[in-house]
Parts: sequence; structure tokens; C-alpha cells
Amino acid sequence: MRVSFISTFDGELVEFLRKINTRYEGRPVLREIAEEYAEDIPIASEDIGPRTLNRGVVRVKRSEALSSDLRFKYFIDGVVETRPIHRINVGGVRVPIHMVVCGAGVFERNSDGELRPTSKMIFLPFLALPYRALKDLDKDFPELPANSELIRLKPLVDRIRGKALKNLWLDTSVSFGTEERVLEKHDLLITGRVRAKARDQARVIMRVLEVGALYMLKEDGHNGLVVFDGPISPLHIYANLASEEIRGLYMLSDTNISYDMLRDVVGAVKRVHKIPYDDAIYTIFERTPDEQVFIVYQMEEVVKPLKGDEDDTRLEDVMKATLSAFTLLRPELGEVYEERIVSNMSMVARFDIPLPNIAEKSEEWYLADFAEKVFKEVFLEGTVNLSNNRGKRLHELLKAITAERYPVPSAHGAREFTELYPIYEAERWLKACLKGLQYDALSILF
Repeated sequence: MRVSFISTFDGELVEFLRKINTRYEGRPVLREIAEEYAEDIPIASEDIGPRTLNRGVVRVKRSEALSSDLRFKYFIDGVVETRPIHRINVGGVRVPIHMVVCGAGVFERNSDGELRPTSKMIFLPFLALPYRALKDLDKDFPELPANSELIRLKPLVDRIRGKALKNLWLDTSVSFGTEERVLEKHDLLITGRVRAKARDQARVIMRVLEVGALYMLKEDGHNGLVVFDGPISPLHIYANLASEEIRGLYMLSDTNISYDMLRDVVGAVKRVHKIPYDDAIYTIFERTPDEQVFIVYQMEEVVKPLKGDEDDTRLEDVMKATLSAFTLLRPELGEVYEERIVSNMSMVARFDIPLPNIAEKSEEWYLADFAEKVFKEVFLEGTVNLSNNRGKRLHELLKAITAERYPVPSAHGAREFTELYPIYEAERWLKACLKGLQYDALSILF
């Protein structure tokens, strides 16, 4: 299988680590757990206030879902591990240095129903450290090769695809997307903040690679329904960081780009932190035999970014052009694994459906009032209208989601309730590759 691109390290970064070891009493910290599992890094949340909402209910017969002609063909997932591997002492201030390995790829379901990795695979190991903040703390801090700094390689997929890359590194004191300073030298005193920024910036890189994987799939003209792991917003936010060819997705204004990228793509959110204050949401908690119940809202009415994480205005266009469907994907498992239900929300899944899935390219689907029009057509008295073409298409999409309820991922915690099995399998494959790449990189650096 051909891998789209991959990076490695050579003596240049080894020499850099040798210099800082000598100067700053550096030492390996290889036993520390990855930042993605660090307990001292909290995740913020924010409630959504009460408001008047457009909503509609779609009921799918589970017994009919598997016989539907519409099934998902492609699955896109990404993984990242941000591990502190070194610590230096700069003027008495201990600062961690991280090894990051990101991976993203497209997996295809073949005619036998088996999931297989495609050639649209991206793996990117790199070193991460608060470089500019360290230079502010010590003006003689050793130089790193400027031509391999990730922030200089935007848009990422265009700049590094198909090239042999070495010694990539990320300055975690600067935002990868905006180049805004996010860590100053006094922040180096707060180790948890340094570690959190390494994790956050690495996740941005992972999201960019996921968008790049979808772009490569679309670029080759592949047709088929796609599950994009996670919310649909990264397609909008990070497209300009992935490739010049899809910059128009940012404003949705270039429909030759935005429509084709969003058509046949559904975002699968397995960890739902927020639901609207709306009595209708209780509908999905009703146990109805042989029925999968979805409640559908306009995305902008029920989804807000984490405070301080993303700018609301950057999400505005794609949120207005997306429907969000909430459901209990496997409610019957709540009786089997009752001890795992730490919250009612742990059973709720959300699926983001961009309007190009139910609108024609010639329509003005990207305008703010189009979703209002859609709701009036798709739902009659709050229930899906199957005599309407848009209503039929939405119903078929939700049938395709319902068909993915089984098999169940053999995961820990609440993921068994909300994660699609092909995404679980894709993640396992990517993580297996990631571990091997991490070992190879560490064997070179140390």
C-alpha cells in the first residue's frame, strides 16, 4: 500500500537535542503518559441557552435499515499522540519537549463488506516545543532549521505531499492556524499550560490532515457516502490550511469547491457535550421498539465551539448550512452496560449533515435563510415529510446511519454506545501504525 507522505528525523535534530542536553541539563522522560490521556488537562464546556428552535423528528425502522440501497462506503479518521519525551532546565524553569505523531486516512468498505485502508494515508511525526517562548527566556537558545518548521509549510498537504521530509518541528508557542502567540515566557512557569498547548496544536495538525485525506479522496473523483469522524466544522475551518485548492470552502462562496467537498459527507460526533434546552430533545430518550429516533436541528442553533478554542464567526457559514441529528445510537445497550452510563449524555451521538446532501448544486444552499426553507419543506408538523425529495434523502441518510449500529466496538467506557464500528476499526489501524512510527522516531533521536 502506498502511503501519501511521511516524515522522519536525521542527525540534525539529534544534534539539537545534544546541544540543549549539555546546556540545559536535559534528560529523557519517556515514561510519561501521552497528553491525550493526561488527567491534569481539563476540557472546557459551555451551555447553550434556551431559544426558539427549528426541529424535526425522523423515525427509522431498524428492520428496514440494512436493506437500504444507500450505505456508507468511505470512513475518515485521524489519530494523534503527544508524548513528553524530554525536559530541559532553562534558568531554573523546567520545560517539556514533546514527540508528536499524527495520522489520518481514508478507509473503504469493499463489496464483501470488509474495511480496507486506501492509499489516502498521511503520517507525520514531528518534535514540538515552545520555541519562541524559550528564545524569549534565553536569547542564546539553539536554533532549529527554519525550513522544516511546520508553520512555514502551510497549506500543509500541498507543501509536503509526496516529498521526503526530515526534522519537522512545531512551535507550540504560536497558533498553527493564525500564527498568534499563545505562550509567552512567563507561561513556561505553568507546565500544565505548556503541555496543554502542545496537545491542542497537535490536534489542529491532525484535523488538517483529516481534511487533507478527504480532499485527496474527492480529488481523485471517488463517489460514495463518506463518514468524517468528528464534527463537520474542521472541513470549514482548516481547509485553507490543508490545500490552496479548497480555500473556497472557508466562506462556502465557491460552490465548485464547497458543494463537491460537502456533498455525500456526514460528520459523526461520538462525544456530545452540549444539547439544546428544548423539550423535544427528550424524544430520543423514549424507548420505541424497532425504531431509531433522530431529532434534527439547524447546527448553528445547537452547537457552539468551546470557549477560547474557535472563533464563532469562523464557524458561522458552515453551521448555517448544516443540519445536526441527535440520537441514542444503541439505546438497548444501556440495559446491558448500565454501570458505564456515567451520564445520560454518554449515550447521545450527533450526526452533522451539510445541506449539499439534500440540495442541488444550482440552489443557493449556502445562504443564511436556506435552512429555514429546508425545514419547512422537509418537516410537516415536526415530522419528516417523505413525499418531499429532500425529506426522502434525509430519511435515507439516517437509515444509512442506523444500519451502522452493529457490530458494536469493543471499546471501554461510553464509546460502545455512540461510535460507529468502521471508525473504531480505522482508529485501531492508524494507532498501530502510529506506535511503530513513534518507536522508529525515538530510536533515531535517542
